[in-house]
Amino acid sequence: MQYLIYVIIMIVALILQVTIFSFYSVWGITPDLLLIIVISLALVNGYRWGAYMGFVAGFFQDIFSGGFFGINIIIKLILGYGFGFFERKVYHKNIVIPIVSVVVATIFSQFLFVILTDHVMLKIELWTRFKEIIMPLVALHILLSLIIYPLTYYINNKFKK
Repeated sequence: MQYLIYVIIMIVALILQVTIFSFYSVWGITPDLLLIIVISLALVNGYRWGAYMGFVAGFFQDIFSGGFFGINIIIKLILGYGFGFFERKVYHKNIVIPIVSVVVATIFSQFLFVILTDHVMLKIELWTRFKEIIMPLVALHILLSLIIYPLTYYINNKFKK
């Protein structure tokens, strides 16, 4: 039951990300709602859930994006698995750790995306990408994680077996 609820949440987040946030971008960027959800789930449920949900979120995102298939699966699976190891080390009612985790995950995912795609071959400077895309994306993800993490924590406690 819990898996189904999270998959539905991811589908809704993907629809929001592909429609509303794509057409009405904030600061010229589209937030990665699925990344925030995967990190939140990993922090609340552990590395297995983080890896599973990272795979599912990456798969959904790869299906609906026009880029290389598999990039989002790899990035979100790695991040979900990695941040899931902090599950037992995090006081879940503290909002600071999830926000810091989302910041680190956003920066890491963007650098992985640059490395795994053709951006390196196109000689896009990392510093330019960092200033123009990654920093505004980090700021937007901080704001969104203030809503998504408490919601994830609440849903997890409500439907936990």
